[in-house]
Amino acid sequence: MGNVNWTLDDIQKKINKGTLPQQNIDLFSSGLPASVIPGITRPELPVSNEQMRELELIIPLLTDPIPKQSTRMAVARHQKDGWSPGGIEHKRGDVIIYRNKQTKHLDVIIQPYRDPKITKYEKYLKETIRGLLPLGFKIFENKVYVTKLHFVFTILESFPQYKKKAIMEGKIIDKTTQPDLTDNLSKALYDSMHEIIFLNDGIVCREDGKMKYYGTKPMILINMKGY
Repeated sequence: MGNVNWTLDDIQKKINKGTLPQQNIDLFSSGLPASVIPGITRPELPVSNEQMRELELIIPLLTDPIPKQSTRMAVARHQKDGWSPGGIEHKRGDVIIYRNKQTKHLDVIIQPYRDPKITKYEKYLKETIRGLLPLGFKIFENKVYVTKLHFVFTILESFPQYKKKAIMEGKIIDKTTQPDLTDNLSKALYDSMHEIIFLNDGIVCREDGKMKYYGTKPMILINMKGY
């Protein structure tokens, strides 16, 4: 029997029926290009009347990739020592208390909280990405297809020597612990690319080859096509 090329829908049906060889499932799940996976053909990216442009970036990091959580709320606190209305003394870090005009009761202020570590991380990403862009780069305005997105984490000190050696030699050791790959890791990256790489991350309509693993240095590798 000759080789059969399957589409993504065919693959899902075979996985559900249990008729797709486990070796192919593992290879497909790894995000490797279709050209190196026996019997599997990924559909080509849609061709537009506009000319598709490609961009490949290797973004070096100072720390491991940092996930960006959803907006959190926190009680507002005083930023310095002083006196509140009514002659009440407060210290830096004390909760801000005020009298609600509607309820006549004492109340607190709830405001969005953002981890300063994320703010610093996104600022670094923005500056680094700007410096990596080719001269004359024009931002994507209509559609973006991410064809590769790898988050590389530093080798753990607790790894045995054989695993450290394998990573040093270029072998990919998957990261199977937090942070979550499906959304949180991408969020900080995409927010940093806003109005630098694309108008907004809403035009990112496809992601392929998404992985997280260990390497000799922390970095993000991303390839995309768009217009």
